[in-house]
Amino acid sequence: MTTSTPDYRRLSAVGPYFALDSGASPAEAAPPGFRPLRELYAHGPRSPLAERVRVVAHRLGTAEPRVAASILHLGLAARFCSVGLGAAVLLGTVPALDPDRAYVRIPEQGPIDLWTPHEATPHEATPHDGTPHDGTPHIGTPDHRAPHHDAPHPPQPPAPAPTGPRASDEQLADRIHHVLVQGQLTLLAAAVRAAVPLSGRLLDGNAASALAGALRMLDAHAAPGRARALVAAVLRRPPLADTGELRGTGFRRTSCCLYYRVGPGTGVCGDCCFTSPPGPRHPEARRPGPRRP
Repeated sequence: MTTSTPDYRRLSAVGPYFALDSGASPAEAAPPGFRPLRELYAHGPRSPLAERVRVVAHRLGTAEPRVAASILHLGLAARFCSVGLGAAVLLGTVPALDPDRAYVRIPEQGPIDLWTPHEATPHEATPHDGTPHDGTPHIGTPDHRAPHHDAPHPPQPPAPAPTGPRASDEQLADRIHHVLVQGQLTLLAAAVRAAVPLSGRLLDGNAASALAGALRMLDAHAAPGRARALVAAVLRRPPLADTGELRGTGFRRTSCCLYYRVGPGTGVCGDCCFTSPPGPRHPEARRPGPRRP
């Protein structure tokens, strides 16, 4: 059976957070400057994310690492959610972005660049030896190395659900849940928490907020209601269940990303559980989420 290779170039029309570069052929290697995605998920004080938290804290002018870590996580989660949801809605598939096959490049400004190998049809072979094609230093400090056991492996998804134009919304929601939520976002959250202690509930709220943000961006580029149906289905499942309430394409979360703590007069985000910055006795959102029956 012959399948068509997804045209990921279509995603960039929505915005830079949706862009995904891919190889034109099975033999094409990642462009210069890209590193294996596995390195982004590494743990330790000199890991890529730990280094990035320090950069973000400096740029924000905050002395609180957890504020910088949360905002960094929110931006990275938005990147992965945009690619995953965008591909599901526009292409009928969800890119795996396998940590050992996909690549990442961190620019000085703007969203991270993502690259995935050519997705071969059954008649093609995709050689891959796991070795970057150039001598670019690892992301982070020169002596940093990221062995595969540094980051936890996500749960293995079941057999791939049908994808493409004929995939149902239920099949695509399953794919988003397994590949994006249980895979990419789980690895990302673990790496961020290894760099700076943050509550799991806060990071789940960030992930849900990022997914809802991607929904709003896609609304003008897709069939009415399809993106919302997929997001609503994913938000009904743990770990994102009870992270907030989706109304239309709007979202109100039950936690706070800590953005208001950047400095005086910063304010709160549009989907924050607070309507105004809390007082000094409330450093984080403590409003309980909806109770399960």
